[in-house]
Amino acid sequence: MYVNFIDAGVGGNTSAALLARYKKDVLSSPARVVHLLIGTNDSFDDVQYNSIPLAVTEGNIAKMAFACRTRFRPRRVIIGTVPPIVRQYPQSELINNHIRELNAWIKLFAAQYKFAVADYYSALEQDDFLNPAYCIDGRVHLNRAGYEAIAPITLQALAETE
Repeated sequence: MYVNFIDAGVGGNTSAALLARYKKDVLSSPARVVHLLIGTNDSFDDVQYNSIPLAVTEGNIAKMAFACRTRFRPRRVIIGTVPPIVRQYPQSELINNHIRELNAWIKLFAAQYKFAVADYYSALEQDDFLNPAYCIDGRVHLNRAGYEAIAPITLQALAETE
């Protein structure tokens, strides 16, 4: 299967920042499938600064997913579960609890509205934290092995959207 990706991700973005540029950067693109993988930075910010409640992240993801179903240019949607962070990061247990709550909502939301889910969390976690063999930076960013672990999940989710 040949897949051409348009990466609209911006390091450090929260779901609100992506939502603010979503129409310009995502909906105006020729993409037929939109893959949403957002929520890591929201989880960090909410736990560390009490600034982004879970309900805000959920609402932003829902707005983006529903926006893809416009009648003029409908797109299929994949929503990725947020990967865990490594154990050594400060407040990692609280951040991962937040991520697990968000992921539970993602799965319920996707099932209810018939969006595909790419469950990255399950593939990357080891004892409720990011498997260190998949981490490049001591936080959450994946190395080659991490991307190789999730590639089949992405392809499966793409196949489910056809």
